[in-house]
Amino acid sequence: MQGPSHHQASLSLNEYAAKYSEAHGGQPINTFEAFALSHKGKASAAIHYNPEDPPKAYSNPTAYSRLSSY
Repeated sequence: MQGPSHHQASLSLNEYAAKYSEAHGGQPINTFEAFALSHKGKASAAIHYNPEDPPKAYSNPTAYSRLSSY
């Protein structure tokens, strides 16, 4: 696997989503967005999900291919 697998540490996706929401003014995100964002940066980082982001926006190339398959 190239690059880090994700940036959520030991948090579950639901915990990552809650932490992201808390850090971004209560903006809710769903599990799909949490998966994408956890491959872009920490929950407290200034990151946002954009379905048009290129593969280099993610920490791992396989994350992009998985997101694209959905």
